[in-house]
Amino acid sequence: MGLIARLKGDVTFLRGALRALRMTTPIAKHPTRVFPIVVEELAEKFGDAPALLSAREHLSYRELSERANRYARWARANGLAKGDTVCLLMPNRPEFMAIWLGVTRAGGVVALLNTNLAGPSLAHCINVVAPKHIVVAAELAGTFATDEYTKRPANYWETYRDRLRAVTADDVLRVSQKYLHPDKLIVLAVGNADEVLKGDPNRPQYSFQKLAGAQGIQRLPLPDPVTMVYPKN
Repeated sequence: MGLIARLKGDVTFLRGALRALRMTTPIAKHPTRVFPIVVEELAEKFGDAPALLSAREHLSYRELSERANRYARWARANGLAKGDTVCLLMPNRPEFMAIWLGVTRAGGVVALLNTNLAGPSLAHCINVVAPKHIVVAAELAGTFATDEYTKRPANYWETYRDRLRAVTADDVLRVSQKYLHPDKLIVLAVGNADEVLKGDPNRPQYSFQKLAGAQGIQRLPLPDPVTMVYPKN
């Protein structure tokens, strides 16, 4: 790289640094002007102008500010202190931002949970931040309801991996002998029946014919892919 090219690169970097400095200097001068306050100022300025839009709902600046204040009052009413964590498990939507702003306004910290997590992974993320409250979208409530219905202990997912590693072959055999009944077993194989029935030539002892025994194999007819009508016997 030549001298001129290096100088041009340095100038570009300095311009970017100065631009970033101009934008962030007001933050340092006004440390108490946090984002929820900015939203209130925007609500006063823009009122009913749209702030957040989605296929599910939309909020104006005024509605966003009012809803955020509603969540702030909820947080304070439920004993949320400065620095306390609230977990939020919710898909992207305007309500998501309103909750985040409201909890922040009350002095809390919002831990955003990945909506794709479940079981041990979700439990780990929650345990790491030790939240005082967890806010869950209605459509994701089943993630937590499962443990309530099964009456699992509070540390079930924390010790899940350790208990799984402790399982031995004898444990599997003992449980299978208790709950699995080969005479009542039904195997559903989907695919080309002729190819499936050929089985593995290197392992003929595991063929479907031998597995079915005296009960035999029943072929289920497939419906017409266009009309979805089953053929008559």
